[in-house]
Amino acid sequence: MKVIVFEANEIPPRLFQHYARIKPNSCIANVLNKTPIVETVADDVEESFLYPSQSWASFNTGLPYDTHKIHWYNDPKDFKQFYWHHAACNRKKTAIASTLHSSPLESYINEGNYCFVLPDCFASTNDTFPRDFIPFQTFNLAVTLASGRATNLKTLLIKAGLDWLKNPSFKNWGISSRSAASVSKIMANAFLRNRERARGAQFPLVGEIFLNAIKENQPELAVVFTNLVAANMHRYWYALFPQDFSIKLYPQSWVEKYKYEILAAMDDLDAYLEKLCKLALEHQYTLLVTTSMGQYANPELTLEKIARRPVDFRLDDPMRFFNKVCGEVEGVEFEGAMIPQYTFRFPNEKECQNKKDQLDDRNNFGEFQGISIKPDAEKNKLTLSTVIEPAKAQELKIGKNNYTYKDLGFTSFKIEDHHSGKHHPVGSILLFNDHKNIFDSWVGKQINYLDYAPKIKEVFSEQNKEVFAGHL
Repeated sequence: MKVIVFEANEIPPRLFQHYARIKPNSCIANVLNKTPIVETVADDVEESFLYPSQSWASFNTGLPYDTHKIHWYNDPKDFKQFYWHHAACNRKKTAIASTLHSSPLESYINEGNYCFVLPDCFASTNDTFPRDFIPFQTFNLAVTLASGRATNLKTLLIKAGLDWLKNPSFKNWGISSRSAASVSKIMANAFLRNRERARGAQFPLVGEIFLNAIKENQPELAVVFTNLVAANMHRYWYALFPQDFSIKLYPQSWVEKYKYEILAAMDDLDAYLEKLCKLALEHQYTLLVTTSMGQYANPELTLEKIARRPVDFRLDDPMRFFNKVCGEVEGVEFEGAMIPQYTFRFPNEKECQNKKDQLDDRNNFGEFQGISIKPDAEKNKLTLSTVIEPAKAQELKIGKNNYTYKDLGFTSFKIEDHHSGKHHPVGSILLFNDHKNIFDSWVGKQINYLDYAPKIKEVFSEQNKEVFAGHL
């Protein structure tokens, strides 16, 4: 049994079905015509708590949140619980690219039969296996951190050019005629239509690297993750489905400007899915498209909230912010996260928990004004969720000290979108070329998303386990 898993973050069944209706000749339509969609339900947490790093941890381990305790991207984790590591430790040749919670690489690479690993884009180091892909991963991590809530085209292009000149390699950067054409199209649209399209420019390169890894290594399990569509749904759900909202939130000119953004991302997804389907048929893989959860119209978005937030803020100097808020703590290091969350690694659990408790006390005494700072600690990782009130951005108060947003290390940028798409428990599984009928009992039905990982583990289980050493 050989399986390819394409993790397409947060796409609900409704969007796949909508796309198939309006694009009947698409690969997505072809897949759905052959096998009805499987709906997954994330019910191990309240809907208000749903977050991709939490939902993917539940989905890919089969454990409820109360057991695995992973909520943020760099929370500590037990890799033995993830189905892909289970497969690798059961002698199955495994390749993974960008799947969430695949870092730090050194914590598991020597335990399993891995032929290729490009860790997630929130990794704290640039390690890859094999090491040939470290220059690309260095670029990948830097661009992810720089993009944040708003994409900086100038930064992205300069970074790409300089990193390429330092380590030129078409293969190790995923550059081919088709990936170059995809990136060129995305960047042209970013300049001409919407700069946020540029955030999709990394995936054609990651996708090409992943395809090459499959062709060269013939792994029994291959997993790749993309956020191609999720960010667009958050920003532009209203533009595609304005009828979902009881009041008019944006003018028609805004709808006309952005109504194709989600579909454009789906076009890119569909083009890559077609490549995976072709590969699956040629090499007899079963292909699964999984999303862990979905999105729907945000019922909490109001005209008042839109008017109150004409700008947003991104933290460009995390350690300055940490030192202003928490004081200088020896040995603390910043780790990547998805803004407005920022994760800091402490030397030990005790110091981390003490700082979290101090911040809770300061919140209780109202020491933070104009800025919301919510701490969350898991072992030695402290994640700070931050929101700055635009009207008070020049007069923030932390304890007895006054700051501007710039004093704390933030930068501001104008926004035209306000998260009209919201996380929803119902996700999707698309099935293609299930020639051994492994997933027949799921087809066209709704399942608990915690049933997914145990099923994959069952497929790749063996009684005789071995330890594979010497990768790093």
